[in-house]
Amino acid sequence: KLKGTNSAHGWTKFDIKQKERLIAQLAEELKKYHSIKSPRYAIPICSNTSFQSIGAALRRIIDFGEIKVDVLSKEHRSDIEFLKEFYENNIGILNEENTAVFIHNDIHLENILYEGGDITGIIDFDWSSYAPRDYELRQILETFRCPKYTVEDRLEPFYENYQMIEELGFLKKYYPDLFKQDNLITRVRLYYLRKILHRVIDFQQGIWKGKDTKAMQIFSEEMRDIYQTDWLEKLLV
Repeated sequence: KLKGTNSAHGWTKFDIKQKERLIAQLAEELKKYHSIKSPRYAIPICSNTSFQSIGAALRRIIDFGEIKVDVLSKEHRSDIEFLKEFYENNIGILNEENTAVFIHNDIHLENILYEGGDITGIIDFDWSSYAPRDYELRQILETFRCPKYTVEDRLEPFYENYQMIEELGFLKKYYPDLFKQDNLITRVRLYYLRKILHRVIDFQQGIWKGKDTKAMQIFSEEMRDIYQTDWLEKLLV
């Protein structure tokens, strides 16, 4: 059992030096994970499937056919069409090989434990994958863009309108190689597709029962921020 407290419980109260110290330590942990190489790609590892290229691995998990487009609103149908066109026009840039490393794939505040000024452990490796190093940014950016949606319900009010922009700057400072990748913006948007599509799929399958409005609200927010504004460009370039 790991010692420490869930960092989501204290993050908004930390001063800037505490945040920088913890992000610097997080960067060092990520470097350790990413030093572990794999000859093949698997998203996630527990799927027991592997591929020669990252593009092939993504094609397995991105399936627009799972969405019942005809029951969506006109606005959301248009959003899905936009995403499908983006996918078809850009997936070819991921036909690469020999770049797979171990990816935690679920870095957010509730999975980082701390005690005093130090990280004591990182938990929850259920979604760990073998993928290019920059694949780690998909979940990290979701967390930093809107941490409210990655914490338990009772903590959401503490993260209302809170974004971890300064914290992302620290990650770039202590792990610059994570951001050094050609076509980084397009790649991150491709990586994000599975997550945003599953907002809709889960909604349609009733997984968000009782929170239907919230599910599609998150989908709309993500569409705007990730694909239809220059938010990513401002953060990553």
